[in-house]
Amino acid sequence: MKILFIRFSSIGDIVLSTGPMRAMKKEFPDSQIHFLTLEENASLLEGIPSIDRLHLLEKSTGVFQLISVGNYLNKCRYDVVVDMHDSLRSKVIRNRMRSSLHHYLKKPRWNRFKLFEFHKNDFQNDFSQLRLFHSVIKEILSQNNHSLPSLFVSKNEKEVAKLLLSKNGLKDKKYLVCIPGAAWTNKTWKTVNYLELFKYFRENKFEIVLLGTEKDIICNNCALEDDSLINMAGKTEFRQSLAIISEAQIVIGSDTGFVHAAEALGIPAVMLLGPTSTETGAGVTRTISNNIQLPHIWCRPCSQNGSRPCYRSEKFCMNGIQPDTVINQIAEMI
Repeated sequence: MKILFIRFSSIGDIVLSTGPMRAMKKEFPDSQIHFLTLEENASLLEGIPSIDRLHLLEKSTGVFQLISVGNYLNKCRYDVVVDMHDSLRSKVIRNRMRSSLHHYLKKPRWNRFKLFEFHKNDFQNDFSQLRLFHSVIKEILSQNNHSLPSLFVSKNEKEVAKLLLSKNGLKDKKYLVCIPGAAWTNKTWKTVNYLELFKYFRENKFEIVLLGTEKDIICNNCALEDDSLINMAGKTEFRQSLAIISEAQIVIGSDTGFVHAAEALGIPAVMLLGPTSTETGAGVTRTISNNIQLPHIWCRPCSQNGSRPCYRSEKFCMNGIQPDTVINQIAEMI
């Protein structure tokens, strides 16, 4: 059997897509599983045993090129196409693959609209993005197999990461990885709160490693206030970041892809949820991890990804999370 998975973004959703992909591989161990995504995501999926081949698209690929890609993939004779995105881009490709059986993501748009606009929650209590993704393949599997997401980092990559951290001041000690930035600033916690968190764990013999991109100004703000932090924001390639995460004791951050990646690497994670929440399917999923969110914030969740500007006097959903709450939660986990 030949199976094609499709997911173009974001990092967190691509990570979660590896769960259903593993379930398919368990059900059909002799199958060939291929994954279609954007070129920029190739390194995220590198080395995953369940993936036999990657198909990569440039982000700028136009409609006519997408049609050509669909025609090419149709000639590859896939038995099943699993569209984990159901975007315009994936629909154009999927609709050209007439020889394949199609299973695609059915987004709960109406439930989300009611939740965001009227704060009426009609989602089931156990709803999550991972469960939503698994629902795409439930008709294919003989039994429910909610495999967890999984990524791969080699031993050599881990050794290189250790050397990189050593060159940047990490002593031979346990370390905690913090990912304070986010694609949308509404999802970020206050710098002063992170600094209080860092102080506690430094006093308890933990080094703190900050990860992010050059755009994550909060990493630099934290490092300016605390020169003991190992600020790797903007200094690592994607695979190096994954390797650093894979050797951490624990990872903490907002609702971002790298926190999901930590879980997929088997590292306990703490996710701070504000404008997004577990009601919309956000959050970590493994029993070794925990979500932290304030109860009874009437305006939350306000959007699917945190992009909607906050219309209140302040971000009560994030600013109300106290450092002591986070410290106590992490202390119980390590």
